[in-house]
Amino acid sequence: MIAGVRGVSWRAIRAAGGRLVCDESGQDQIEYALLTSAVVFAGIAGFDAIRTSLGAAYRVWESAINGLWESPAPPS
Repeated sequence: MIAGVRGVSWRAIRAAGGRLVCDESGQDQIEYALLTSAVVFAGIAGFDAIRTSLGAAYRVWESAINGLWESPAPPS
């Protein structure tokens, strides 16, 4: 008997462990969870590169647009 748990034998624990090891009903969910985590990790890793390149593009566009602007002549 396990300390603190009444009525549970080692035979029942071994049987439950054997069923857990042999049961493959949750395998698909685990595979989808691993696939999803891989896609999320790739997205997070790729986001930094995209953020850097978009920031550089916007800085170039901003400087080009600011160079086109001419201030109006002051009123006389």
